[in-house]
Amino acid sequence: MLTNISISSKSSQLQFDEEFFISILKQILLPRSVNSLGHRKVRQYIKTSLRSIDSNWNIEEDSFHEQTSIGRVKFRNIIGTYLPKKFGCQKSTTPLRRLVLACHYDSLSSSLIEPRSYNRNKFNEIFAHRNRSKNVDDDDDLEQKFLGATDAAVSCSMLIYLAKRLQRQLHQYWFNRTNPLGDRSLQTLQFIFFDGEEPLSLSSRSRKTNLFKREHNSLYGSRHLASKWYRNARFLNENRYRNHSDSVWISHDDGLVRKKIHSNRKKEIILICDDEKYQSLLRRNKTPNSFSRSSSPKMKKSSNNPHQREYRLESLSLNPQTLDRIKLFLLLDLIGGTNFRFYNTNLNTTSYFHRLISIGKIEIWHKLSDPINSIDLWQIYFLKIKVSFDTLVCFALFFLEKNLIKQTKSIDGGAQTFSIRQKLRIFQERPALMISLVQDDHLPFLIRNVPVMHLIPHPFPRQWHRFEDNFDNLNFSMIGHLARILESFLLEQFL
Repeated sequence: MLTNISISSKSSQLQFDEEFFISILKQILLPRSVNSLGHRKVRQYIKTSLRSIDSNWNIEEDSFHEQTSIGRVKFRNIIGTYLPKKFGCQKSTTPLRRLVLACHYDSLSSSLIEPRSYNRNKFNEIFAHRNRSKNVDDDDDLEQKFLGATDAAVSCSMLIYLAKRLQRQLHQYWFNRTNPLGDRSLQTLQFIFFDGEEPLSLSSRSRKTNLFKREHNSLYGSRHLASKWYRNARFLNENRYRNHSDSVWISHDDGLVRKKIHSNRKKEIILICDDEKYQSLLRRNKTPNSFSRSSSPKMKKSSNNPHQREYRLESLSLNPQTLDRIKLFLLLDLIGGTNFRFYNTNLNTTSYFHRLISIGKIEIWHKLSDPINSIDLWQIYFLKIKVSFDTLVCFALFFLEKNLIKQTKSIDGGAQTFSIRQKLRIFQERPALMISLVQDDHLPFLIRNVPVMHLIPHPFPRQWHRFEDNFDNLNFSMIGHLARILESFLLEQFL
């Protein structure tokens, strides 16, 4: 884990590329209700953009049909996993873990949005004569269409933006290790773009939910994927013991494993290899290639050669997707408004949430300390003088407002003002566990004991499920602040 000082030096160097972010957002900010033309365009753009950023991104489309309130509908989740090629083998103390960032890329149908200026009767009259065989969001004659900027075009743009910003760090994590044989737990980054998060009829537009209710009108993509990965985990765990006799042998000359393992209390060592190296090791040890995905081959210690060690071999691309290998599931939703707060909604991920709080405070502190060169409050803080961090920030705010900037302005110099005080209140340290019951894509994973961190603002943006949820009502000062925090957080995870 990084210290506050090392994180602060990295965070202060990060800059939000607003122009690049907006270029992504414009490709996603379309009416994109399920199976509409905009929905198909956005899905294709997400897959194309990830592949163009780095060829190591493996794109998978999880397609399925499900009976809904409007009939049988086809949904498509997009799963992007960073799977590097030709990196050889890396030793890990655990199976490959995945750090998951997720959002939903579909939007609410424009026919389910009630404009504030219309009454319900007039609203129903508008859609009464439309062509029912055609998706309402594909109707060119419709004056207003729901774009869903905060819900959740900004969140999807954030994931693609982070993929670009983390490209160099992810490559270094796998290919340029200074100590490749050191003990560590390997992990990779995974992005999930859920489909079918929004309700398809008026019966379930509320964010309130009942975990034990069998009838569903939303969360189609997340419920399907969580159930699928849960079944995968159960299948693998059941077959792991049935196939315990499968093994391969490897000589000490390969130099991949050097750790001593006691025969009675063994600490499992796993070699995670690319496809080419994986097949090479299998051929070299004359092992059949008919291993099922559920039974990873084991390399055992030979009685004739005491230098041989036991470990398990895994192929990175053949590694099945399961729930038990998710290190953290971070869901973004309703991002981009103003005057909102994030709360800690899951005690199991409190350490990660507090890390975001620390990074956010230090990022703000650097912005504050830049114009105050004569009074180096930063050094005062790290000289361990008995002054709390919040006290120093309050003093810096007072100094700035009274002596440097008479009116509190945006630190980023954006067109929209977003004060430092508001940024300090984004992450709330006190938990608010009831917010975790908000109906969102994290629920199918939360009830299956996946470590979930749900970043959804409370209260919801004023434009939630309104036609006003568009580009003009976004606050890019806040978006940039959150992007820098998430980038710093992920850089720390992949050092």
